[in-house]
Amino acid sequence: MVQIEKTINSLEEYTGFINEISTKTHNGQKKTIFFRGESGCYPKRLPGIFRSEENNNIEVEKPMFRKLVEDGTKDYYFEIFQELGWPITSFGSKLFEWIVEVQHYGAVTSVLDVSTNALVGLFFACSGNQKSDGKLYVYRPLTDDEKQYFGHTISIMTALNFIPRSQIDGFIEFLRALMSEFPEEERPIFFSRSFTITDIIQKLTEEFNRKIVSANIEEFGEDRFKIPFKVLNIENMGGVKTITVSEDEAEDQIVKFLEPFLQDDPYLNYLGGQGKQNLKIEHYQKYLLSNIERLLTPFLEQLNQNSGRNEILKFPVAIFEDIQKSYIVKPAKINERIKNQSGAFIIPGYISYRGISFENMQEKIDESIQQSIKLEYELVIPKEKKQEILEQLRIFGIDEGFIYPDIEHISRVISEKYKI
Repeated sequence: MVQIEKTINSLEEYTGFINEISTKTHNGQKKTIFFRGESGCYPKRLPGIFRSEENNNIEVEKPMFRKLVEDGTKDYYFEIFQELGWPITSFGSKLFEWIVEVQHYGAVTSVLDVSTNALVGLFFACSGNQKSDGKLYVYRPLTDDEKQYFGHTISIMTALNFIPRSQIDGFIEFLRALMSEFPEEERPIFFSRSFTITDIIQKLTEEFNRKIVSANIEEFGEDRFKIPFKVLNIENMGGVKTITVSEDEAEDQIVKFLEPFLQDDPYLNYLGGQGKQNLKIEHYQKYLLSNIERLLTPFLEQLNQNSGRNEILKFPVAIFEDIQKSYIVKPAKINERIKNQSGAFIIPGYISYRGISFENMQEKIDESIQQSIKLEYELVIPKEKKQEILEQLRIFGIDEGFIYPDIEHISRVISEKYKI
């Protein structure tokens, strides 16, 4: 939730406000403040790839870059890099640098610009649109999710840009569905962040082979003992049968669970019909376990190929949880533009597009950002004050030539001085 919404009418008023908030601490610690200026008032903070089409200056709920949203960005980035003569000899931190570089020159990406420079944020809120009020968003990190661009986590998040979205979605949806079948308090037993796929399968195999005939259900509750995909005949300590799942019911659970992920699989159709007369539950369980490996492994292989990490990325639950979080990244100062803008970036958590509307996807991306970086203030810059504030900023050297230190913009700024 926004704590304060405030109108800023001058640079003096703004610097006083910044001086006031910069002295505040959170739990005894000073946290970095991040600024994002936008020249208009838009409902959500979204990276370029996820923005809506515009029709007569009104946003409509359709993806402006539908193919990139639905299929992924690998071909798009590779085409840009190829045209620029940047050879893809290896993956890793260099790709994040390149994504940041091309974004600054107009490419759409899945990262969102912010700045640690309060004056730069104000410049962007005032520049480019004199017909609308500007907005300046002031953020602080909620957690320690401020990452280095060359680190483990950002290597993984960058690699997602070069993996088909269908593979990422399939990994997330299958693992989420599998974990949700288990009682919440029992999940860490089977789905620890430190488990490999082999570990998960081994833990499930041990559970399928374990027979419980009597348990203190009244004390611990039924949910603790309702492990899916197995036959259950559990009596309470008093001898009353409380939890029962027949072999047919357990087999049906397995078939029903796998159906969305193995559509048109003839063997699964056999298991759902005639197989129940010929095969035991153990066969169904082995089939389930083999498909856990089959459905999770391809994504991890793609991730390892594209991350550029020397280590093997092999812990599916940790990866599943981490790629759905948002992060703040301070990039390398690879060009004057990033240096002058004190640039940083928010990488939003990955959101699957399957089964939800584009508008709902945008909302989830916006929510993901706010879960890691707190929006503390929304500052409104009245449209009639924008030009005046830009003139005030120019006195302090914050103008187009500083923000965009290339020949075109520097020449434009100097030319303005010589207009009659």
